[in-house]
Amino acid sequence: GSRSFTGTTTVRTIDYSAEKRVMALAHCNKGSMGSLLVAATQEGLLHCHDLRAKGEAFALQVKAQRGVPLVLTTGSDGNWLAVGTSRGYMVVYDLRFQLDVQYWRHPAQTEILTIAECTAPMPMG
Repeated sequence: GSRSFTGTTTVRTIDYSAEKRVMALAHCNKGSMGSLLVAATQEGLLHCHDLRAKGEAFALQVKAQRGVPLVLTTGSDGNWLAVGTSRGYMVVYDLRFQLDVQYWRHPAQTEILTIAECTAPMPMG
């Protein structure tokens, strides 16, 4: 039969008030490997939470010269994170090694407001 759900339940409360405000959130469900929640703050920190564990898994810092993180997206495999900033940078992080591995700057040097994962089509035949 059909199931219906009402209401919400708070699973975890995380306080980032010391870092002014949260600018963006991204989530990646890695199946049996867990569930990763990333929060980008106005101070440039990327807080990564494995929702199976109590505390923060790790945090990454967006370099100040690249601007404030405004948008995030994770790869469907959960191995990478792309960040768009207020100064027009797109930064890609390898989450397995917690490193920024590549960055580009938009020629107009204007803020990045939207990003999305683009997956390659499956080969035919």
